Amino acid sequence: MALPPATRHPPPTTMVRCAMASSSRRVVITGLGVISPLGLTKAAFWESLCQARSGVRRITSFDPAALPCRIGGEILGFDARDYVDKKERKSLKVMSRSIQLAVAAAQLAMEDCGLDKAQLDPTRFGVEFGAGLIASELEELGMASRISSTGKIGAVDLEKWGSQGLACMPPLWMLKYLPNMLACHVSILHNAQGPNNT
Repeated sequence: MALPPATRHPPPTTMVRCAMASSSRRVVITGLGVISPLGLTKAAFWESLCQARSGVRRITSFDPAALPCRIGGEILGFDARDYVDKKERKSLKVMSRSIQLAVAAAQLAMEDCGLDKAQLDPTRFGVEFGAGLIASELEELGMASRISSTGKIGAVDLEKWGSQGLACMPPLWMLKYLPNMLACHVSILHNAQGPNNT
């Protein structure tokens, strides 16, 4: 289905009015960053929308044959190293894929707005990031889960979990999956020393 001609161009800059306790302030969104199943840039995302392309297709990142649903919205062709400065790439080791996607989208938004960070007071630059639960990578939980299994669906032997399972977990596992780590990594990479909230 083609979109009507009037909707084929990106919307104008959006203004959002925020109600404050003692006054009203206006916020202007000046940069956008998009990483999605429809594209890895806002231009690719917009083009896919205009062409009515779906980002949902058969899952390819693992074999979905045993699952009742074999389709999903996968982000393909993504490499976090393309979005992080070379001197900062070691930090990717402690980022889950969800955090890497967030960092990439934030980098694209920073580039899109054309902000010169050298002229920015880092103490007045903050990060507000919407996030929910971050799913853990199966390979990081697999061995610990197998060791701790009782053989019954949904049952875990907590004694085995504590004595043997935890030893199989990567030492920094929790830091890769806390929802506040998206805002944390974005603020560290951009030296945003102001408010930091998830």
